[in-house]
Amino acid sequence: MIGNKFGHWVVIDTAPCPIKDVNKNGISYKYFLCRCDCENKTEKVIRYVNLKYGRTTSCGCEKKKVKIQKITNKYIGKKFNRLTPISIEKVDKQKIYFLCQCECGKQTIVEKKNLKYGLVKSCGCLKRELMTNFNKTNKKLYNNYKFYDNFIVG
Repeated sequence: MIGNKFGHWVVIDTAPCPIKDVNKNGISYKYFLCRCDCENKTEKVIRYVNLKYGRTTSCGCEKKKVKIQKITNKYIGKKFNRLTPISIEKVDKQKIYFLCQCECGKQTIVEKKNLKYGLVKSCGCLKRELMTNFNKTNKKLYNNYKFYDNFIVG
């Protein structure tokens, strides 16, 4: 059994039964120490029947890959305001960051939820545009206030 592969699990040694685990005939189930062949190299004691019948195939790395692939298909190439995600830049625990191309030509890194909920609309060019237009149309008016005792007259 040592060296056999079941999905991503590789059997590296036999293991004692971690709990009193017997079948109806009173025979103990076999357990093996296994290592996942992903980058995590997770080791776990697993019951042989779970390996044999495919009830466990990895440390969870496979589910993460599938989830990231679904997210990639949902976001990459779709437009969110002025931003278009072009690739996944980084994955942290519960956060996914996309490298996005802005309409102005610049690239920026944006968290998935900020794209999803429209919290980030551009690389910063939209704010600069809005501020430039605001300053052109709205000139600051200064009032001359005069103070009389406790009253302000403008």
